[in-house]
Amino acid sequence: MVDLKHNELELFNSDGEYSQDFISLVEDASSGACYHRLEDILDEKKIRYDKNQLNLVISKTEDAIISQLTYYAYLFYAYMEASQDWGDAGEHQVKVSFCRNILNLEPEEDISQEHVYEFMNKVQYEIKQRSLIDINIEKAKQDLKKAKIDILGQSLGIHQAENINRLLWLINSKCFFQGGFYGYYIEFILGEGSHSKRGKYQIFEFQKEYIRSPNTIVAMAAVIGKDEIFIRKESLLTIFNQKWVPCLGSELMDIDRNDINQTISEGIKDIVFDLYNVQTVNEIKNIQSEWLGDMGDTIICHELGHGIIQHHILPQEIAAIGEATKMAGENIFTALLEVLADLAPSNEKICGPLVNMSEISKNNQNKAERMYFMYFSDIWFFDTQDEYMFDYTDCMALVMLSFIDDDKSVNFNELSKQLNYKSRDLNLIRWLVEITKSGLEDLMQIIKSSTFNRQSQVLTYADSEQHIKATVVSKMRKTDSLTDYNFSASFWSEMVEFSLQTSNKSEDIKDFIKNYKNVVLNGLMKLLNSKVANNYLDNTREFIHRECIRLNINS
Repeated sequence: MVDLKHNELELFNSDGEYSQDFISLVEDASSGACYHRLEDILDEKKIRYDKNQLNLVISKTEDAIISQLTYYAYLFYAYMEASQDWGDAGEHQVKVSFCRNILNLEPEEDISQEHVYEFMNKVQYEIKQRSLIDINIEKAKQDLKKAKIDILGQSLGIHQAENINRLLWLINSKCFFQGGFYGYYIEFILGEGSHSKRGKYQIFEFQKEYIRSPNTIVAMAAVIGKDEIFIRKESLLTIFNQKWVPCLGSELMDIDRNDINQTISEGIKDIVFDLYNVQTVNEIKNIQSEWLGDMGDTIICHELGHGIIQHHILPQEIAAIGEATKMAGENIFTALLEVLADLAPSNEKICGPLVNMSEISKNNQNKAERMYFMYFSDIWFFDTQDEYMFDYTDCMALVMLSFIDDDKSVNFNELSKQLNYKSRDLNLIRWLVEITKSGLEDLMQIIKSSTFNRQSQVLTYADSEQHIKATVVSKMRKTDSLTDYNFSASFWSEMVEFSLQTSNKSEDIKDFIKNYKNVVLNGLMKLLNSKVANNYLDNTREFIHRECIRLNINS
């Protein structure tokens, strides 16, 4: 702890800048793993300070971080517009999300043509004000990749959300921050809300989002950090009002009855409405809090599932390279990480969503079943343009259909057995873990056996590993650990990107990832539907359609 004269702390110097004593104290207090309040530290040490100065620190800090993130949000949008690289979510979802954010639209409010004009004009004005017209695309991409937030004398990367939140917590700011990389791209939210804890995880629920990156689409209802989970109330409310409520409205939904993916999607929703016993808009709005509670519980458990799988079940390097395959776009490995999160077994009093539903079923079968079918609807992307999510839907639809009986009840007893990771038998969760590990180990070997062409110089894997590790270390704080998962994730993200760009086996890497999809889906078919599996090898989608029709999950 910094030694203060006269037991008094001046937060600002005579020039109106933060005092060195204050900056030193902030650095000391935020360097550990715990969250501390500056007021508590000063009171405990009997150090006097001016509360008006602290309030000024809070407002200056919040204004500064909002200003910096707003710049990055518009830089990102300008980059997307100039490059036409809208990411996996696509142009429409990016524009819808960014429009709702910068126009501050309420979740139940539809985007009108007037909103579209206002959005376009505001974006062009803000981009011009920040001199972001006619940007250099490659420079913008690199600037985004190196994005940093200057806060309380520290310069932190967007991915260092935990450190940024410690600083915001320290000064008693009402704000909290979520940020990181999603493949090549930064992704962030700054807002305010409530805070709780589950297991070792800090749970932050955004009640209000001030600014977010354009690629933080509405469907992204939650995000996990190292030991933090962020839930987006705005996202939950928007999904409720834009997806569920209109289905019970007076106007008939525009459904193509010849599109089996649409009719199955509506059939799943019909089951959900029956289980909640709602038939009208008023009835569903009367149970909004209960509905959102079920949605939120499932979403939190999904994020907890990521923590269980990637920090307790998969080896650290395997989990890290699995996450890093996002550099090749959404694929079967990123889908497997999502599936495993959904099926994550109990670990230290937390679990994934399907295990949570199984536990709920012991006392309340109806609640467990309505949550199950609601989630079935959430994972059904075949009726959307989000093709990057189809691998995930293929896997999860096969899994979820396997536990629906002919009367549409859910066999939670069998589900529990299949998700018991301690079982000595080869059940569903053990098989999925092994198929994921095996594929990622093989992918790792392809990369490690490569040579790399960098600036006309041929490098071995060992040379490249040394170079990339040095690059990652240079971006770390002195308190960060080389054995930490974040280090492994950063290293493998850089390594996979480097391999895709410079490796002599870059095409082999892409082909392996692409072809492993059928290995997984065919394996799942044989495990879950052994009697008919051979009829649907390399064509599991047809089985999914036929099984939904057989079960009368079809509107």
